[in-house]
Amino acid sequence: DKGNPATTPADRLQEQWWAKRHSAVLERLQAERDAELILLGDSITQNYEKAIPPDEDFQPTWQRFYHGRKTLNLGFGGDTTAHVLWRLDHGEVDGLHPRAVVLLIGTNNTARGQSAEDTSRGIDAVIERLHQKLPQTSILLLGLLPSEVSPAKSATDAAVNRYLARRYESEPKVVYLDVRSVFLLDGRLNTALF
Repeated sequence: DKGNPATTPADRLQEQWWAKRHSAVLERLQAERDAELILLGDSITQNYEKAIPPDEDFQPTWQRFYHGRKTLNLGFGGDTTAHVLWRLDHGEVDGLHPRAVVLLIGTNNTARGQSAEDTSRGIDAVIERLHQKLPQTSILLLGLLPSEVSPAKSATDAAVNRYLARRYESEPKVVYLDVRSVFLLDGRLNTALF
């Protein structure tokens, strides 16, 4: 996949908040080596840390479902598969032995115009890297969520999800789950959920 931006690790260290978050994650890993669940992805994952009522208060969900389960949130807003690959290559799961990783990544790839094929290869590369770094860990791979960015992005996201469903239907240690239907009402995005 040479030349595929989705499979080429890339950092965002020039963005101060991103560099600071990466450093903080590495420090937190030293104190939380017993993590059993890792949430890995972009802003959709990072948002669990937000406690801004009324629209961005995700703390009740975090507290109910994740807080007591030795969970690490490794979501970074704006990240693509390339950024997750870089983070994995630079210590973000080193020394851990979690039971599971929940992976939700790729929407920023397609939002930046990357093709379904390139984005799918990027997700494959992240899964491969997770297998290398965490060989005993199960992966719950979530399909790309629906959006109203554009019809072209929606079509690309659907193609990625079709690929992932086929690719991971019988892969040991990977379970693919498409939760798009939860966000739809009569075939359209239910914006009331946002």
